[in-house]
Amino acid sequence: HKIGNGRFMKSFHCKEQRELGSRSVVVKVYVKKEIDEDLEIYRKETERIRNLLQNRRECPNVQPYSRVFAGKKPGGRGVTGAAYCVRQHFWSNLRDRLGTRPFLSSIERRWVAYQLLRALEQCHSLGVCHGDLNAENVMVSSWSWVTLVDFASYKPVTLADDGPEFDYYFCAGQRHNRCYVAPERFQLHRHHSTNVKSLTEKENGTVPSILSNEALPITHTTPSYLQQGALKSITPAMDIFSLGCVLTELYRGGTPTLDIATVVKSLHEERECLDTSLVFEDECPHEAFTLAIRTMLLRDPNQRGNASMHRHQLTIAGVLPKEFDS
Repeated sequence: HKIGNGRFMKSFHCKEQRELGSRSVVVKVYVKKEIDEDLEIYRKETERIRNLLQNRRECPNVQPYSRVFAGKKPGGRGVTGAAYCVRQHFWSNLRDRLGTRPFLSSIERRWVAYQLLRALEQCHSLGVCHGDLNAENVMVSSWSWVTLVDFASYKPVTLADDGPEFDYYFCAGQRHNRCYVAPERFQLHRHHSTNVKSLTEKENGTVPSILSNEALPITHTTPSYLQQGALKSITPAMDIFSLGCVLTELYRGGTPTLDIATVVKSLHEERECLDTSLVFEDECPHEAFTLAIRTMLLRDPNQRGNASMHRHQLTIAGVLPKEFDS
């Protein structure tokens, strides 16, 4: 059956028949917009990520797609073909868990935060970035084991700050009021000038192709880290920003950290940290934890640090028990 309401890819909960029985899997389907749309580069990249992360002993907190394949060849009656990504099915993600009783205790929240830092360490050390880290892509078992899934190397790196791309690629499920995409991925326009093409696409209900990853021109002076029209891949700093949003949501009991309006507005303001309030509803975390999140949410990606650094500092400060490393 279908799960979620994503526009870019449709997700289905299926049963996969195997020699020793069946297993529950999630199948994500991308329907080509054109018959001759070439997805080979994305297939190769997804398989590269799978080969690097499939060792569960070295990467216990991440799980890439187990299979990536194309469907039947396109035929008549407007059939353009499709691509399929398959992974193990999990019964609960972090967003679900935050709203389910019994709610996470203080030590369980720290355990989840520790595993998220470990998950990024594991993939970043192998040259893999996630690209769409949010609470719906963090799976949580009944014993609070965290698994990071749905690596999004196939999603565009750059997005227009006033176009339909964000809604199309990143608004799925319950994420319509959340934006955990790093600000440097948005391309600015002068004074929010109207992008006629984007508005036309939005009004007509059309959507960009998976291949549309062209950067839009910057028409006014911006900080150096935002002048990245040549961005070609996701960076670890982008994942760190998203992690800061997820950790804030973890301690806010599921309340969204940022929305698209806040992120875009921050691009036009002299604001170092995108969330300066950091009001935690459920409990007040350690001062070192708050400082770590502020660092992750800095607008300048060069100042956000990395997962290993944050885990080490939080362990020294006593926020993360040393026993977590044993």
